[in-house]
Amino acid sequence: MTTLDDASLYTIGWIAALPIERAAATALLDDRHGPPQGFEQHQSDSNSYTWGRIGAHNIVIASLPAGIYGTTSAAVTASNLLSSLPQIKIGLLVGIGGGVARPDQNRDIRLGDVITSQPQGTEGGVVQYDLGKAKLHETWERKGSLNMPPQVLLSALGNLQAEHEISPSQIPDLLRAMGTANPKMNTTKNNVPAFVHQGLENDRLFESTYAHQDGNTCATCDATKEVKRERRDTTDPEIHYGIIASGNKLIMDAALALSFSTLNRKRRFGASSLKLPLELLLTHVPRVKSHCVCLELEFNFGGKYRHGLPILTTSQSSGSWEWRKPGNLLGDVDRGGLSKLFSTVAAQLTEREPAIAGYVKSGTADMRREARKARSQAGHAAEGNAMIRRSFFQEKFNNLVLNPLEMVAPALRTKKPVMMVVDALDECEPEDDIRLLLELFSRATAMQSLQLKIFLTSRPKLRIRLGIQNNDRMNQELRLHRMSADGKDVAVFLNQQLTEMRDEYNASRSNDEQLAGDWPDLANVEALVKMAAPSFTSAATMCRFIADRSIGTPDDQLQRVLAPQRAGRQISQRGAAYLPILYSLNTNISEWQREKNLDRFRSIVGPFVVLATPLSRPSLARLLDLAEGEVAGQFDMLHSVVKTPSSATAPVKLIHRSFGEFILDAKQCTEPSFWIDGAKTHKTLAVSCLRVMECLRRDMCGTGAIRANRSTIGQRRIDACIPPEVQYACVYWVHHVKNAGYEAGIGDRVYSFLNSHRLHWMEALGLLGRGSEVVHSLQTLLSLFGTKHRRDKQLSEFLNSFMNFAGAMAGDLDSSPLQIYTARSGA
Repeated sequence: MTTLDDASLYTIGWIAALPIERAAATALLDDRHGPPQGFEQHQSDSNSYTWGRIGAHNIVIASLPAGIYGTTSAAVTASNLLSSLPQIKIGLLVGIGGGVARPDQNRDIRLGDVITSQPQGTEGGVVQYDLGKAKLHETWERKGSLNMPPQVLLSALGNLQAEHEISPSQIPDLLRAMGTANPKMNTTKNNVPAFVHQGLENDRLFESTYAHQDGNTCATCDATKEVKRERRDTTDPEIHYGIIASGNKLIMDAALALSFSTLNRKRRFGASSLKLPLELLLTHVPRVKSHCVCLELEFNFGGKYRHGLPILTTSQSSGSWEWRKPGNLLGDVDRGGLSKLFSTVAAQLTEREPAIAGYVKSGTADMRREARKARSQAGHAAEGNAMIRRSFFQEKFNNLVLNPLEMVAPALRTKKPVMMVVDALDECEPEDDIRLLLELFSRATAMQSLQLKIFLTSRPKLRIRLGIQNNDRMNQELRLHRMSADGKDVAVFLNQQLTEMRDEYNASRSNDEQLAGDWPDLANVEALVKMAAPSFTSAATMCRFIADRSIGTPDDQLQRVLAPQRAGRQISQRGAAYLPILYSLNTNISEWQREKNLDRFRSIVGPFVVLATPLSRPSLARLLDLAEGEVAGQFDMLHSVVKTPSSATAPVKLIHRSFGEFILDAKQCTEPSFWIDGAKTHKTLAVSCLRVMECLRRDMCGTGAIRANRSTIGQRRIDACIPPEVQYACVYWVHHVKNAGYEAGIGDRVYSFLNSHRLHWMEALGLLGRGSEVVHSLQTLLSLFGTKHRRDKQLSEFLNSFMNFAGAMAGDLDSSPLQIYTARSGA
């Protein structure tokens, strides 16, 4: 059994009210753990814990004392958990509840369905139905309010709903896996039902006014009182999102439960499920996301129907944790994908307007089958099938964004318009997707029923301008903002910056060393404006260079910037900003030293500007096999364009990416000695990545546990065992091989590495949570070293053979990376 090194690795607390709910939670753990090393339970904590993992998350499970229910017991259990495990970030209460079905109002809740709490209006997702004041004429006024789940969970919930629109729920798969791993739970014994669906014949809804007859089943109930509903063709559960009504009393009377829901509905919400006892748990654990299953059988909590239900809601909770909050996509190799964009927009719309959630989630079985078909075909887009790709993204935009917005449009008319902001449109990849996106946005803004405004930002590249100019409807909505060519705003900026620079410089110098009180004069400022306008980026770069005292005085630097213009040289805007910085690297040195400086510039700055994601100075030095001082010294000479952090472990970044674009473009960089050959530099990085990955070995973190993964090991240990430059190499070496091109002639090195370290590389990606990228990486290599290239025939055959194994194992790499060594057939 796995045992973690530290209790602080557990960040999710799961509370079950009933033993059968705890059994379901335990059965669905991917890996069950022993108590963590060094764990000391607080002296006042009487809970008993089960430890384990689901996906990448470490879970600790507790339950209410046997036979003791209610808000007080729940509050004590939650408080005890936090006293022993204060690092818990998210709490869950998962279990069975009574569904409030209203088929006549499109709330068709059935036996085994899942209810997930979701905020509506001013309600946080869970309301306490029995906390209030009894007033005259048998009226009831509800009092108090409960905490709302944190934004990260609400975003995850929106994303989960969007994913269920595209593909089916994972719950049936999780149930099958649970049954296989725990066959006893599928067996009825001593009249105790199994943890399975109890059959469609037992899914019966009666009128709320009808009193259930004694017994564990409805065999003696009056069938004439049954509400007739269309029979479902599957026992797979549906997932509903709404308010869960919770209280301190167990309600066994359907009419009373319906009256509570109706009463609450007058308060602008209607309960979908009743559950005991969420409210004090929400009060004591502020970060609770509660999931509750619906028991739909005239509110008969007893008898044969209870055991199948905890498994279902537990499965829904497991699926919701697979979503990860998107990070900053800039700098990532796979940034700019439309699929990510539409899912993110759907999640944010759901968060902003909860009414949209139902429409994002809902859809007929035919629509889901079409979505799954399109999704499976989308992979062909990588092979050039533009028609399939176009159809796939049109359907996704319609299902996740346009149709849900149109359905709730009448309710939105009294509110402010929905504003969608898409930044850096020019970074959308591939380029053809930009025109498709503009067409989709144009259609959305042209719909009279929607109050949708779309604000796009982009650098003024030709393909963006053409995409907009060829679309009349888009031109009616979008106006490209072009800065004034006279540069008045840039002049104001330069005057302010240079004045502050002069005052700061003079404050640190004696009177005879100070700059003139009118420095810089009007003519110099006008010359700078002419060189920089309308770009603030160029103006700011010039100011940073002029302020760099390590090279000279501000006036010396100013003269260097103005020198090309005074010499009558034609120079681009970027050239005016960046060439003086580059020329300063070789000021007042010998020819021999100049060549040495240029070699160092190409060997350090070249790789730096083509990195897929930034690295620290020490990590970059180790990747390039250079002395750390040499790398640090080069960056010290480039303060104007490089942001160098004070911490040695923090990444070094360009102040603006245009500097990298400038030195990589031979047409812009008119000084050949500073031009960087992109393909050659990618080859350098590819070879460097292959070199540093030679350290990879089996069980890199030395756990000795075949089921170890990133959540059980912990990020600190992973970082200590796999240094940042090796992590970078594992993730991005294929990216650099691809951009180096086939003509780089590194197929032999690629073959040698994969032949020796393919499993070690897969393990490392699994530990880094990037296991799903293995297959895509191999596909990229196959497209580069295909059989058409005779000299790499051996590598091509190897990749084709290895692909099947990698495809079979990639799905489990993140959860069990070391298991690849026990399934080596085909590797």
